[in-house]
Amino acid sequence: MRRNHLLVLVLTILLPLSVSGGTVYKWTDADGVIHYGDKKPESAESTTIKVQGGHGTSAPTSTSAENTEPGKPKSGIEEITPEQKAANEKARQAACDTARDNLAAIKTYSRVRVKDPKTGEPRYLTEEEKAQRQVDAEKIIKETCK
Repeated sequence: MRRNHLLVLVLTILLPLSVSGGTVYKWTDADGVIHYGDKKPESAESTTIKVQGGHGTSAPTSTSAENTEPGKPKSGIEEITPEQKAANEKARQAACDTARDNLAAIKTYSRVRVKDPKTGEPRYLTEEEKAQRQVDAEKIIKETCK
C-alpha cells in the first residue's frame, strides 16, 4: 500500500513537468488508489483536469471584488482588511512589549532562569547566552517598536 502512495506522489510531482498543456484524467481504482494520466481510463470513471502550459508560474487566482471589477488592474494580491491590519498591529505591539520585558530582565537580574528546551528543567543562562539574548531583544525592539 505504501508503494502505491509513493507512486502517486512521484507521479503527482513529475506529471506537471511532463505535461505542457492539455487534459489530464484523475481516477480511483478498485483498491482506492488515485491515479493520474493523459489517457482516459476505460475501466473506471474519471475526472478531467485542465492543465495550463507555461513557465511554471500560475495565474493569479484571487476572486476578491477589488480584482474582478472592470477597469481595475488584476494584480493577484489581495488587500489587507482593516481587521487584519488591527490584528497585525496588535501582534507587533505584543512582540515589542515582550522584547522590552526580556531586555529589562536581562539588564536587571544577574541570574536569569529559563526552561531548558531539551530537558524541560529550569536552568540559568550563561553570560554568553545573556549577551546574545540582549542583542536579540535589542534587534527585535529596533525592528518592531515604533
